[in-house]
Amino acid sequence: MKNTKNIFTLILVLGFVGFISGACLSFTYAMTKEAIAESEEAARMEAVYAVLPGDEITITEETIMIEGIDHSVFFGYSNGESIGMAVESVAGGYGGDVTFLVGFNPNLTIAGMALLKHAETPGLGAKAGDADFLDQFIGRTAPVNGFKVTKDGGGVDAITAATITSRTACVAATKAARLIQQIKGDQ
Repeated sequence: MKNTKNIFTLILVLGFVGFISGACLSFTYAMTKEAIAESEEAARMEAVYAVLPGDEITITEETIMIEGIDHSVFFGYSNGESIGMAVESVAGGYGGDVTFLVGFNPNLTIAGMALLKHAETPGLGAKAGDADFLDQFIGRTAPVNGFKVTKDGGGVDAITAATITSRTACVAATKAARLIQQIKGDQ
């Protein structure tokens, strides 16, 4: 009987601790949710300015539906003239989806690329956000069969020990280029 009483007390204590912990986590999430969203949006806009050419630019964002999927497209202007476009591109990586922001010049060459979100291995796949890797795409248009790492017969040097992530960047850049070509063709 005493053993049953101890188990019942233990269940009550653990249930109470679990309830309090869950309530604290929920409260913390509710209090930080808006600040996290604002921080992510600020980082996103900072990346937009970084991947588009020029210093004194104005950005407008439009949601464009292509093949049933909404895409956020950023248009850059300087002195009323178009200086380029940027689009988010998602591809599957080693640790899950990886989101890049790819900026394009008016002639559809890549102006810049930035890594927005990933779950890649720290110290390996996370290097996909390094300028040494991303700068390989600048000034290039997507080849007919897409960007590929050198191991696959392309011209992009893969990150050492992170070939899957490197391939992911190539897929994302290719998808972004094709999307921008389609948008440009519709204008």
